[in-house]
Amino acid sequence: MHPKIKPVFRLWLGILFVHFSQSAALADPGLLSFRVNGLAISQAGGGQVFSGEANWVPQLELPLGFKLRGELGFGLLKNLFGDRYLEFHYQAFGGYEFLAPVGIEVGAGMETWSGNGGTHALLSSNLVLKLSYFIDTVFGGFSYFFLPGAPAQQYKLGFGISF
Repeated sequence: MHPKIKPVFRLWLGILFVHFSQSAALADPGLLSFRVNGLAISQAGGGQVFSGEANWVPQLELPLGFKLRGELGFGLLKNLFGDRYLEFHYQAFGGYEFLAPVGIEVGAGMETWSGNGGTHALLSSNLVLKLSYFIDTVFGGFSYFFLPGAPAQQYKLGFGISF
């Protein structure tokens, strides 16, 4: 490379680097994000439960409308005999905002029904509407809990907040 062109080339590369690193920068991670939802569960064995869940949902916005998030949550459920028990779940989600402000999320993880079925795989999907208010997310979702002998379909409707 010609010695007089080298400094211009370096300056040009520096400008491109700064431009693309700022435009494609990741947003601050949303560590203080939470969701609450109503929960309806229907089991293959005929049981039905209506309850609610509280979730911590740390999330990371990525360029081009993509995002990653985790979910750690719990709920209080009741079996067919009226006994109450805790449900815990943890999942990893990938999301895409395909038509701003509407997006989808797909996740996989594990769910535990303490004293009433154990820990098994959980697959989930959500349709999400992002808002610009204190309540920043409204969502509806479906999860499938792979409980042996009585798999459960879970329907969720809720909202999220971030600080």
